[in-house]
Amino acid sequence: MADGVEGAEIYGCALDKPQARKVFDVAARMVRLSPVLSRRLRVIGHAARIVDDKTGSYYEIVAADAGGNLGHNPSVIIFDEVLPQPNGELWSAMRTGRAPGCSR
Repeated sequence: MADGVEGAEIYGCALDKPQARKVFDVAARMVRLSPVLSRRLRVIGHAARIVDDKTGSYYEIVAADAGGNLGHNPSVIIFDEVLPQPNGELWSAMRTGRAPGCSR
């Protein structure tokens, strides 16, 4: 939200959805408790997604135990607990999906 990027995709990655949800829940709480953030961002709790309708940007969780993790174009990757991953597939999919020159 702060950098004004249009269509930014921010992903919270973890081994499974419950673990990814822990980070999401903290972010969602920050939005709900902040008058500034809650005016701008929309928390969609059942989908574990936070949306900025002004820029079309969003934050959502992705789990290694879910299929179909290719095709993302992440602007930011928040990866929780890399070591317990069953393999490097999620990390590789997220890392190679980043736009060239993206340093975040």
